[in-house]
Amino acid sequence: KRPMPAIKVTLEYKYTKPNIPIMTTRLIRVHQAHASQPYVRDMVMSYQNKQRMTLHVGPS
Repeated sequence: KRPMPAIKVTLEYKYTKPNIPIMTTRLIRVHQAHASQPYVRDMVMSYQNKQRMTLHVGPS
C-alpha cells in the first residue's frame, strides 16, 4: 500500500481542462474504485460537485 498523492494533482489539472469530460469521468471512476481512504472519496465528491456546478452554469 502506498499513498496516492497524484490524485490531487490530477484533479487540479482536470479543473483547468474542463473540455475533456470523458477522460475526467474515467479518472473519477478509477479514483472511486480506490477510494477506501475517506480523504480520497471526499476529494472526488467535491470535484464531482464542482463539475455539476460548471455544467449548470455552462462555459462563459
